[in-house]
Amino acid sequence: MLPSRARLKRCARINGLENRLRRAEERLALARAEAEAMQHASRRFQETGIIGVLYWRSDGAITYSNDAYLDMLGYTREEFERDGLDWRKLTPHEFAGTDVQAFIEMNERGYCRPYEKAYRAKDGRIVPIQIGSAFWEGSKEGGVCWVLDISERKRAEAERDCLLAAEQCARREAESANAAKDQFLAVVSHELRTPLTAILGWAKLLRAGPVSPEMRERALATIERNAQLQARLIDDILDVSRIIAGKLVLDVSSVPVADVVHAAADSLRPSYREKKVDLWVEIEPELPFILADANRLQQVIWNLVQNALKFTPAGGHVHVRAFRSGDTELSIEVTDTGQGIKPEFLPRLFERFQQADTSATRVHRGLGLGLAIVDQLVALHGGSVRAESDGMGRGAKLCVRLPIGPVSSMRRVARASKGPQVLGQRLDDMHVLVVDDEPDIRELIAQILSDHGANVVLASSVAEAIDLAHRHRLDAILSDIAMPQADGFELVRRLKSVDGSNGRSPAMCAVTAMASPLDRERIAAAGFDAVLSKPVLPERLLEIVYRLTRVEPPPSVQRRAWMASSSARASSRR
Repeated sequence: MLPSRARLKRCARINGLENRLRRAEERLALARAEAEAMQHASRRFQETGIIGVLYWRSDGAITYSNDAYLDMLGYTREEFERDGLDWRKLTPHEFAGTDVQAFIEMNERGYCRPYEKAYRAKDGRIVPIQIGSAFWEGSKEGGVCWVLDISERKRAEAERDCLLAAEQCARREAESANAAKDQFLAVVSHELRTPLTAILGWAKLLRAGPVSPEMRERALATIERNAQLQARLIDDILDVSRIIAGKLVLDVSSVPVADVVHAAADSLRPSYREKKVDLWVEIEPELPFILADANRLQQVIWNLVQNALKFTPAGGHVHVRAFRSGDTELSIEVTDTGQGIKPEFLPRLFERFQQADTSATRVHRGLGLGLAIVDQLVALHGGSVRAESDGMGRGAKLCVRLPIGPVSSMRRVARASKGPQVLGQRLDDMHVLVVDDEPDIRELIAQILSDHGANVVLASSVAEAIDLAHRHRLDAILSDIAMPQADGFELVRRLKSVDGSNGRSPAMCAVTAMASPLDRERIAAAGFDAVLSKPVLPERLLEIVYRLTRVEPPPSVQRRAWMASSSARASSRR
C-alpha cells in the first residue's frame, strides 16, 4: 500500500530536522575544538614565560598570575596563593597617575594601549615594565593585563644616553680645546714676534751708521734681553710638548732646596729692582735635601716668582718662603700683593692654553704656560701645587708641596757658589774644531773661543770635520748633533781613534738643542764627554771647553756622571 501524501511530507520534515541537527552538532563540536585549542594556546602563552599575565579586580586584588609575572617580581607560587598580591601596592606612587590615565582610556574603549610604568619587586628593586590591559566583556570590575619586563631595554637606553652625553661632552671639550689652541697659537705668534721685532730693529739701527756709546749699550742690552725672552718662550713650548707626549724625564739626585730657592730668586732680583717690587726670601733653617731634578725644581720656583712679579705693581712685594710642613713634606710658598685671581678662574689656573685675559688689550704678556708647566713638573716629583686668592686686588698665594725622600738629612745647607769665573781664563795653545752646518753658529763659537786665545778651525759637515781632524792637532771638538747627510753620532764614532798632540783622542762636546735627560744619555753612550745646550752662552761655552782642555778627561766609567753634571750647569735656563 502506497504511503499517503501526508505521511510522506511528515517523513521529509523529520529527515530535514535530523540533517540540521547533525550539522548543528558538527558545528558545535568544531567550536568546542576551536575553544579548546584557543584555551590550550592561551595556557601555552601564559606558561612560556615570555610575558606576564594576570587577572585583576578594580579593588587591587590579583586573582590569577602566571609564573612569568611572579618571577618578574621575585614571588613564589606558594607566596602568591597564601598571601595574594595587590597591583596597587606593587605600583610606586609616582606611577599612580599613569594608571589613572589607563583606566580613563579603558572606560572609553574597554581596553588601553600598552604604556610604561614600573613595579616594586619583593626585594625592593624597581622593575620597569610595559603593560596593556582590558576589561572583561560586560564588566568594569576586573580584567586581564599583559606585562613585559623592559629592564634590559631601559639599561640599553641608559647606556646609549650616557654614550651620547659623553660624546656631546667630548665634542664640547674638543671644540673648546680647539678654540683655546687657536687662541694660544695667536698668542704664540704675537709673543715670538714681539722680541724678534726688537732684536731685528735694534740690529738694523746698529748697522745703519755710527751710534753713541750709550745708544750702542742700550741696543745690545735690548737685543740680549729679548733674545733671552724668546729662548724662554721656546723652552716653555718644548716643555709642554714633552709633557703632552709623556717624554719629559727627570734627572733625579739629592738636591739642597735652600740653594735652589736662592738661585731662582737671585736670578730675578734685577727684574724686581727694575720694576720696583720688593722680593723677600725666607728659608727655614735646617732644611733637608730632597730627591728631585735640580734644574726642573729651579724652573718651578722661577716660574712662580716670575709669575708673582708679572702681576704685582710697583711698590708691591713678593714673599718666597720654604719650610717643612710635617715630617714628610716640604712647602715652598710664593705670596704677592698683586692683582689677585678671579674666583671663577682659580679652577683653571694650572690648565694648558688658559689665560685669565686673552684679549688684544691684555696688560700682561706671556703664553699662559708657566703655571701649567709648574703643575706637571711638581706632579712628576710626587708633589702638588695649589693657588689661593681672596679675589681681584687682594693678591695671591701659590704653594708647592713636595715629599721628603729617604735622603733627607737635617742639616744647614750653605749657599751655592756662583761657579768658576772662566770669562777671564785663557785658552792659549788650545786647538779646537767646531762642527756645525749653520754658519752663524760656527762663527759665533769661533769668535768666543778665539777671543780667549784658542786656535779654531771650522767644518760645516762630518766629512769636512774628519778631513780637518786628520790634518790638525786637536785638543777638543765641538760638534752639532743634527746635521744633514751624517750627524754628530757618526762623527764621534769615526773619530774615536784620532790622536791629538798629547797622545790621546781630543775631548768631544756636543753642542745641540737636543738636551733632554734622554738625549744626554744617548749622547753620553755615543762617546761624547760633555754636552752644551743651545742657545750657546759665552760663559757656559768657555767653562766646558776650559775643563775639557785643562783637566784630564775622566775615565770612561765616570763619563756619564761627569757629562750629566756639566750639561746640568750648561742647560740651567734661569
